[in-house]
Amino acid sequence: MLPNCILGPEEGQTQWMESCACEDVANARGRRYVILNLGLVSYKCAMDLQDRLVELRAMGASPNILLLAEHPSTFTVGRFDRANEFRVSKDWLMAQGLPICRSDRGGGVVYHGPGQLLVYPILSLRQFGLNVHGYVENLEGMALRLFESFDIQGSRRPGYPGIWAGSAKIGFVGLHISRGISKHGLALNVNTDLRYFDYIHCCGIPNLEVTSMARLVGVKLDMSLVKRRILAAFADVFFIQVEEASRVSKS
Repeated sequence: MLPNCILGPEEGQTQWMESCACEDVANARGRRYVILNLGLVSYKCAMDLQDRLVELRAMGASPNILLLAEHPSTFTVGRFDRANEFRVSKDWLMAQGLPICRSDRGGGVVYHGPGQLLVYPILSLRQFGLNVHGYVENLEGMALRLFESFDIQGSRRPGYPGIWAGSAKIGFVGLHISRGISKHGLALNVNTDLRYFDYIHCCGIPNLEVTSMARLVGVKLDMSLVKRRILAAFADVFFIQVEEASRVSKS
């Protein structure tokens, strides 16, 4: 069973998710992949779903899956929790309706919110012949291809996973690998409200400058276009063919 917060109260939504789980994609190497576009969903709900999908993938009961999502405004704290990562009181943030969630991903504190695209691959690293370092490079490569498609020059920094645009960080990588199966992944600032980053030392880096695709190109971007291009980048980097599973009607 998938989490109730994913299945939701809408009539027909359960059927859509079940259909997605059956619409797998195969290439010549036999790598099967399903794309699930979750839309706006809470961080906790997305984590519950990932945990369930990791279990299914480890048992061989599910193909590799790529989740695309946005989250309501949330601060997440990874395994590398450091003192003084918050610039303001946590109690004050929560009083403003801004939840703080613990996460089993690597990295420090990060902000997630509407306009930020989350890319969560649930995949077997062994099937793709990848170690953790190679997998991180692939995720960064996806982001670089996406940014290049919008004429944004991104770059890597040794020792600092993620993607930078000049001196500012624009893409974040945080992972958890269990039994050779990945979860978490990429967070990409597309149309993100960057003011929330002022409340934290993002990624544990004091006074880290952050930016977004919208800020760099000067206009708000169509998220559906960004999703299509990240799927194309995913296909190129991982050498697979992908198709997005679509919502099905009740009939």
